[in-house]
Amino acid sequence: MLALTSRKCLTAILTLLIVVSYSLIMAQPAGGTPEARGPPLNEITWTVLNDWDDALRRVVRGELDVLMWSKPMGAYRQLSDEELAKLVFVKCVSAVWFLEFNSAGSIEPNPHPKSLHIRPTAPSGPSTRNTA
Repeated sequence: MLALTSRKCLTAILTLLIVVSYSLIMAQPAGGTPEARGPPLNEITWTVLNDWDDALRRVVRGELDVLMWSKPMGAYRQLSDEELAKLVFVKCVSAVWFLEFNSAGSIEPNPHPKSLHIRPTAPSGPSTRNTA
C-alpha cells in the first residue's frame, strides 16, 4: 500500500514539473524585451508583392517592415553581411497567413443564417449590381 502511494506522489510531482516547465517556456516574449518594443500601432498597411527578391530588397532598404515569406536560410546568401545585419529572423516550422476583411457574408441569393445584417444605405454612384 505504501509503494502505491509513493508512486502516485512521484507521478504527481513529475506531472507538476512538466506543466510548470512548459508554462515557463511559453511565457517567453515573442517580440524581445519590453524595453525594445515601440509604441502601439495606429495603422497597418499591407503591401502584397509576388516577387520574393523585390520584397526582400524593400525590407533591407527599410521600405517595408515585415516579410512574411517562408524561405530556407540558403535563400538569403545573396545578401551582404551589412544587409543581413538589418534583418531579424524568426524560426517557424510552418505558418499560415490570411487576411479577412469583409465579414458581412452573403446576402444574395441565399443568405447564411449567421451572416451579419447590414443596414442599407443610399447608393453613392452608378449601380454595379447585375440585375439580369
